[in-house]
Amino acid sequence: MKDLCIRIATVATLCIAPQLRAHDLWLTTDDSGTQLTAALNFGESNRRDPLTVQRIFNVDVIDDKGITSLRGGTFTEHPVGDGPVLVTGSFPKPGTAALLAASYDSGYWVTTAQGMRNVSKRLYPQASASRWAVKFAKTLLGPGAYKRVLGQEMELTALEDPFSLPPGQTLQVRVQLKGKPITDAKVRILDGVTVMDPKEVASTPTNAEGIAAVKLNRRGLYVLAVEYDVSGANPELADKDEYNSTLVFELK
Repeated sequence: MKDLCIRIATVATLCIAPQLRAHDLWLTTDDSGTQLTAALNFGESNRRDPLTVQRIFNVDVIDDKGITSLRGGTFTEHPVGDGPVLVTGSFPKPGTAALLAASYDSGYWVTTAQGMRNVSKRLYPQASASRWAVKFAKTLLGPGAYKRVLGQEMELTALEDPFSLPPGQTLQVRVQLKGKPITDAKVRILDGVTVMDPKEVASTPTNAEGIAAVKLNRRGLYVLAVEYDVSGANPELADKDEYNSTLVFELK
């Protein structure tokens, strides 16, 4: 892929978003021998959308040696399909039980008669709907990584090691918001590649303990994604807070 000049620009306050719902943030890696690069993917199952670097709070590599931040490094924008991804600089392959983690603040959004605007209710108090959206992402890089619970505000965690399960088995995952299980949330099951209508994406619900069963019926990349709304913590800014979390792993 040919590197493009990165557009590090704050989203204009009057930018119109075609659709905010179901935008996921997920992390993938590229292996070049002794080094890895990470790609920050953002969008839906039918397209990728640009990320704003200033809204990325953290991108971390976590292994037995501790936490290594990639946030202070360079990001380059690469084209993938009909949209871009942000790629980090290369970094040494981490140790055992390693994972990648990131968080991203999508900001405030209001609905107007002319479409959605990336502002809070303070600027447009007559909004018919308003929300604040935040994204969390984790990618398991190998066996044992599933045991690392990070305490993300909304976290999607595997309860067993997906790398040890043969195809056809079921993986139990848990969805928690601020440490409490979320009941009847839909865990969407994607591969990060196939372009499809978001309405056609397969999903499985969580039970009263926040646990969902994901069938591992193929090899390849799994992107598990979940979204959940709660009443806005700051109602003068947004009626709802929208949390989104992903869990990624690749079965070879």
